[in-house]
Amino acid sequence: VFGRGGEEAIHLHQRGVPVEVVPGITAAIAGPAAIGVPVTHRQIACTLTFITGHEDPAKPETQIDYASLAALGRADAVFGPAEDGGYWLVGLSARALRADPFADVAWSSRRALADTLANLPNGHSVAMLDVLGDIDDGADLARWRERRAAASQASATHSISISNSIGQDDMATKVRAGGLVAK
Repeated sequence: VFGRGGEEAIHLHQRGVPVEVVPGITAAIAGPAAIGVPVTHRQIACTLTFITGHEDPAKPETQIDYASLAALGRADAVFGPAEDGGYWLVGLSARALRADPFADVAWSSRRALADTLANLPNGHSVAMLDVLGDIDDGADLARWRERRAAASQASATHSISISNSIGQDDMATKVRAGGLVAK
């Protein structure tokens, strides 16, 4: 996970420096592993969350979903409901996992979320996040691509401001080619 890896790659590429991204593991995992500390363990620490601290301070709003992170800390179960009756995210406390929430769930049905919720005994707290679409099959992927293309066409009249000095000229060219107006 790089804070500015994409920006650095563009900067080097523009100056004729060959860049190759080699898939590997993030230092957030490699560092502890190098000294023998596992970041996950089924009996001790079975969850791991990464949050980057490298958002552009000029952005009008954050992309870090603090509400979802807070929900994970205060509820027994957190769901991100999907438009089709399933869910795109589930986070469960140890207490909720002991309740066997996935028993007899009708997967890939409009009842998946309702079935899972019905398996949680009374007294378990549940937090719901925003309803989003998810991609379960080829038809879902095709619909997502259509929505993305339509959104791209709709945004053709919007303007954006490019504040990154590294690669600004090339970025502006790419933005213009995509139908947006760069300031």
